[in-house]
Amino acid sequence: MNRHVVNSSDPDVARALQEYRAGNFERSIKLLRRCASQGSSEGMLFLANIYEWGAPGIPPDPVQAFELYVDLARDENLSANLGLGRLYLYGRGVERDMRKALQCFTLVESRGYASGQMMTTLGRMYEFGWGTEVDDKGAEHYYREANRMGNVYGRRYLGLFLKKKGRIFVGSFYVVSAAIRALLIGIKNPNDVRLNEM
Repeated sequence: MNRHVVNSSDPDVARALQEYRAGNFERSIKLLRRCASQGSSEGMLFLANIYEWGAPGIPPDPVQAFELYVDLARDENLSANLGLGRLYLYGRGVERDMRKALQCFTLVESRGYASGQMMTTLGRMYEFGWGTEVDDKGAEHYYREANRMGNVYGRRYLGLFLKKKGRIFVGSFYVVSAAIRALLIGIKNPNDVRLNEM
């Protein structure tokens, strides 16, 4: 489930989230399905997240996640577009399509909703030509943005990218400092999102 959203203004969705946090996953899903069937975009989004990632005792169902994200994305819901981008990127619940993944991520980024994880992924896409032409300037831009946002992988990939482009000293600095940063963050909180790749 979306780790960044912990509350809801919709009382029915809030109740479903309360059940989820209490470990009553099946009850939570039942409530979220009801909310979604009544047109609650918040309920649909939380349900899509559960379907995408699964929950204890509940296996992921990326096909269901995809269907919900598509419905939400029609209204340009940025969280849904981010979810769709992930599903297209990895080919979960849908045929893998890097161009569509890039379109989803670019929409999210253009609206200022980007995370360090997504910026790192965009950097990789531009560096290796996944869904687009290889674009070194674009790759470096996105890696630098991910690093600025504190994403450890963004910092590491920036370093590897700079080393590949002949900037060995600066690139090595970023790679080593990313490892040190990851260690320090991991000691405090091994679940910190800055340690995650998409």
